[in-house]
Amino acid sequence: MRAHVAFLTAAIPIAACVPPLPDETNGTGFPNFMVALVSSAGSPANLAVDSQSVYWADISRQAVMKVSPRGIETVARTPFRGYYQVAVDARSVYWTSGQQDFARNEIVKVDIAGGQPTTIVADPNDTDDIEIFAVRGGAIYWTTGGGNVKKASLGGGPPTVLATEQWSHVGLAVDGTSAYWIRSDGIVKVGISGGEPVLIAPMLTESYSNLAVDATHVYWSDALTNKLLKVPIGGGTPEVAYAPGSEPMHVAADGSGLYWIDQSGSVWGLDRPQTEARALGVTAPDGVGDLVLDETGVFWVAGDAIYRAPK
Repeated sequence: MRAHVAFLTAAIPIAACVPPLPDETNGTGFPNFMVALVSSAGSPANLAVDSQSVYWADISRQAVMKVSPRGIETVARTPFRGYYQVAVDARSVYWTSGQQDFARNEIVKVDIAGGQPTTIVADPNDTDDIEIFAVRGGAIYWTTGGGNVKKASLGGGPPTVLATEQWSHVGLAVDGTSAYWIRSDGIVKVGISGGEPVLIAPMLTESYSNLAVDATHVYWSDALTNKLLKVPIGGGTPEVAYAPGSEPMHVAADGSGLYWIDQSGSVWGLDRPQTEARALGVTAPDGVGDLVLDETGVFWVAGDAIYRAPK
């Protein structure tokens, strides 16, 4: 019987260590069981994923990195001075940067194939650090430490302020019409073309984590009640999407279902239209981090490692 290796001891992809058999990949190039793709990822703040690779900012290597079934590759060398984030679309990889120690008032991009990084958002006089950003539909969106929500074209140009005075905000998700975030009093959205921010759901407690959006609902985790909540994107009364029991941390959603990682390091999936969640993987509870999706898999950070499990 072929042994399934779930954890690696070196920062190399599973394909280079235990090549999966053809019937073990489901056509993805990755094994159809949980694996550690990278065991030492240099304290990644978050993950970004496209159809081929997983991207992260590696602080120890001072580089934007990616891992795919082909192996680990450097996308761009760049100085990191703090806690940095990445995003990806069909053409480019994006990350936050700054000219001073621990400043994050720039967004830089580089072609997926590599090349010279280009700064697309920059204001040397702006001390309002970028906290979370997202890329969608030819534009980039971000929230700032000063309570602002902004937008700029990926082609460059001055930013547009979509909202101000959004204090104590958490998370950012963008769909084809709106940007969503958690404010101290509830879930808020604003049109991607501008307008007044709208409170679409009151916050039931003050213990919340990130949020996710799909075609019909916004989802978020409530650490106080150990529940995953949802509200229609048009607004309404929050409902319980699932009550996992163990404190849910990062949450992600798409057309296939709802996914989350809990405080113990376990990753779960709730397939549509099922009512019971499936365990997708178990990792160490230390340093539970970001969780993202592609068409076939779930990727997450635990400790200093990056993992994947099939949906």
